[in-house]
Amino acid sequence: MDIPAVFTATMERLGPFEDRPLFAVAVSGGSDSLALTLLLADWVRHRQGHLVALTVDHGLRPQAASEAQAVHDLLTARGIEHHALTNHLPWSGGDIQNEARAVRYRLLNDWCVSAGCLHLVVAHHQDDQAETVLLRLARGSGAVGLSGMAEVSYRPEVRILRPLLGFTRQALRDWLGGQEVSWIEDPSNQNPSFARVQWRSLSPELAARGMSSARLAETAQRLARVRTLIERDVAACLARYVRLDRWGWADVCRAGVLAQEEEIALRVLAAVLTTVGGQDYGPRADRLDRLYDALLAQGQGEHRQSLHGCVLSATATTILIAREARVPDFQCLPLNGDAIEWDGRFRIALDAGFAEACRLRGWKITVGHVFSPLPSLKDGVRDPDVLDKDEKSAWCAIPGIARPGLPALYEGKRLLAIPALGWRSHDVSGMGALVRLLRFQPRRTMAFVGFRLAARRGRII
Repeated sequence: MDIPAVFTATMERLGPFEDRPLFAVAVSGGSDSLALTLLLADWVRHRQGHLVALTVDHGLRPQAASEAQAVHDLLTARGIEHHALTNHLPWSGGDIQNEARAVRYRLLNDWCVSAGCLHLVVAHHQDDQAETVLLRLARGSGAVGLSGMAEVSYRPEVRILRPLLGFTRQALRDWLGGQEVSWIEDPSNQNPSFARVQWRSLSPELAARGMSSARLAETAQRLARVRTLIERDVAACLARYVRLDRWGWADVCRAGVLAQEEEIALRVLAAVLTTVGGQDYGPRADRLDRLYDALLAQGQGEHRQSLHGCVLSATATTILIAREARVPDFQCLPLNGDAIEWDGRFRIALDAGFAEACRLRGWKITVGHVFSPLPSLKDGVRDPDVLDKDEKSAWCAIPGIARPGLPALYEGKRLLAIPALGWRSHDVSGMGALVRLLRFQPRRTMAFVGFRLAARRGRII
């Protein structure tokens, strides 16, 4: 296989791209990402574009910093711009692989946004695709899950390209060896406690029985065609029967969604739960099936449960889905005006005047869920930017099920304000605007609508 030629053909198929395109590539120093970086650098150079390589230091291994420096030295010697992105947030101690993935994409996404880069390229290859199919098969995934990873996927501010899905790990390593480039072996790729590594160890036996990575990847590609049809119908159903509020809760027409074919209804529920819950991935298929069965079995009866970081409350006509408030999990807000992602759902930044007042007082401002009991209007003051003189409009417009999961500002454990409800405490009653940005921007939108890019007179449109 002529790897550079096949890679070029793949990139052309993933286009078109703007003139002199800017690309970011995630590179760990492993064989897959190094091969991708070198192939992409040559492709970009021929199009007079610019490539920036990004290495994420998750803060999990002491060797990570020195490995990032080694990658920096290797790439800069080849004329490739490189930056290391370091995670400074604490770890929750839960599923370390999923949490590391979320941290990695958060840092990569934030860099792309700050640099105005629309294309993030990652090094998933054919063997990764096969392992993804096996993992999802073991979890009982349907056609959508078994279609594996798409060559192009979309986030609110960046699109993710996977041009190596047609290449095996060994083919990439053979090509990299021919370039006389050595790579770093990540010890986590050999850790048998991880499910992906367990499936990887079974790959020779599975291949001997006809389930090679190529065969599994072909199956995923066929199911991707089915997925396209399903997502089209799901998008139409979402547009007709789901209203997503700007404060992050959803109002679902119960009869309209449950009247759809079962697969469509399941995917609609999964999309809403993923978006409202601020998740990267949808709920497990078995849990989603149980929710669907319960809604059907009860007819128009009331139903309430928690699932995938959300709380659901179904009446005869509607299903309200809102973020489930968690144990206090406060996140510090920078006093320099920088915006942060909070809870996988909101972008938030403090107002400059309020941030300066906090600095003078020595206040440390955090954002967290509201929790119960909620304060009443008499416990604070109305925010004139949200509540008018005569009506408690914002307070009444947000259903009770959605209020505990709203973003709230704290100083220590002291509740200062709930911007969505137009409420603030007496401590900040005369301080003017508290935030300059508070926007619902979930990690995953409900419908994955693709976009194409074109250039006109040097501008991206």
